[in-house]
Amino acid sequence: GVTLAHRIGRPYLEVTGLAHGSELAALRSYTRGAQRSRQAIDLARQHGWSDEPFVAVAYTVLGGAMVSQGQLGEAERWLGHAARTLQPAVEPAVGVHLHYAHGGLEMARGRHADAIAAFRAARQLAETLVTAHTLAGAMRAHMLESLVLLGETPQVERSVAELGPHEREGGEMRNVIALVRLARHDPQGATAALAPVLDGSVRSHPVWVVAAALLEAIARDALGDPGAA
Repeated sequence: GVTLAHRIGRPYLEVTGLAHGSELAALRSYTRGAQRSRQAIDLARQHGWSDEPFVAVAYTVLGGAMVSQGQLGEAERWLGHAARTLQPAVEPAVGVHLHYAHGGLEMARGRHADAIAAFRAARQLAETLVTAHTLAGAMRAHMLESLVLLGETPQVERSVAELGPHEREGGEMRNVIALVRLARHDPQGATAALAPVLDGSVRSHPVWVVAAALLEAIARDALGDPGAA
């Protein structure tokens, strides 16, 4: 669609395609997602559309990619631009993504209460969608992680216990369970929760595998095994 829009001289369609395509690209590669969102942003700027709501998805993807790559100052700038241009009532799915990315930014800065507020805002918007948002599971996991880091471990334990077996056994929730067990000074239990993620028997997005490896290192260190850590 982007190629055809470029060929027939329809820049609006080209920007829209690049912007939404950047969301898909970012699922596999933050670098590729950032590259495509910048293409959309640059093309929009050429046509005087930088403040139009339909460009917000590109700002959101770029901001989220910068969070994931640790470029927090740049992330804040792009997410702020997205917040100023987005109309959540028109694009609620993009609004979910924006709040989710903002929650990630706050987590990265250690502002866990603010992260929880952002994730809750994302969840409220997600409830207006007909089908589940692709980020729904990740949002829930990150919110629970933030609660653990705020010391609300009992609340997280209750929330995890209320989940169905399929969701509780997934890679995202296994990381949450491991974090809870580390907070409870049970590193052995944490390694047991993480084992299926690290050996590949539970399929997980690479981001969660990386997080599991970090949690495993913390657990092994607590067990007095610095080599494994």
